[in-house]
Amino acid sequence: EGRWIHLSGSVFADFDRGMHICPIVHDPTYPVIAAVDPGYRRPAVLYAQEIKWCSVHNAGNCIHILDEDLPDNCPTIKLARIMSQRYRRENWRRGPVYIDPAGASRSVQVGWSDIELIEAEGFNNVIFTTDPADRFIPAGIEVIRGKLKNAAGRTSLYISDALEGNKRGIIAALTRSEYPEKKANGHIDDNPIKDGEIDHIRVALRYMLVNLYPIGGRVNIA
Repeated sequence: EGRWIHLSGSVFADFDRGMHICPIVHDPTYPVIAAVDPGYRRPAVLYAQEIKWCSVHNAGNCIHILDEDLPDNCPTIKLARIMSQRYRRENWRRGPVYIDPAGASRSVQVGWSDIELIEAEGFNNVIFTTDPADRFIPAGIEVIRGKLKNAAGRTSLYISDALEGNKRGIIAALTRSEYPEKKANGHIDDNPIKDGEIDHIRVALRYMLVNLYPIGGRVNIA
C-alpha cells in the first residue's frame, strides 16, 4: 500500500505508524508549544502539547504533535507571522517556543536575530539550550527514541493522523531517517544522513525534546 518500511540503517526503528499515528484532539487546558528550525530555504515549525498525564495513552509527559508548518523560501520574519496567525486561527494558548541557540545571532542582512523576530510576534517565552550535552545530536536522537519507546516499552509521543502525506513532515522524518553506511575503515557515524527534505522537522523535534527533558540539566531562556 505504498507504506515505508524500516531498513537496517533506520534511525527510529521503533517508530510504528499503527501505534504512533492516531487522531489527536487539542486540549484547551494545556498551552501549545512550538519548535522552530529557521532558515530561508526550508524552515520548519512543529506544534505540540505536553500532557502531564494522558488518560488516552496512559502515559505521563505525553507529547501530542498537533500540526506543522513547512513553507519554502520563507524568511524568519514571515515564518514568525505564519506562527502567530496559526495560534490565532486555531485559538491555541501560546506556550514556549524552542529554537536552536544560533537563533540568538543577529542577521547581517536584517539586523535582527531569529529570536527577536519571533518575540516581535508576541511569543514571550523563546527557549534554547547551550548545554553541550543537550546539543550533541546523537544524545538528542536518543531522547526522541526514548519518547517513541522507552526501556520499559512504553510510548509517550503521538502524532496527529492529519499529518499523513507531508513529504517534509515529521512522519516522513521518523520513517525515512537513516544512518550512513559503515566506512571502509570501520568508522560508524552516529549522526543521521542529512536529507534536505526531512532534516529540518527532525531538528525541530529534537530542539523541543532536549529542552523539555534536558540531558545536561541546564536550560537557558532567551
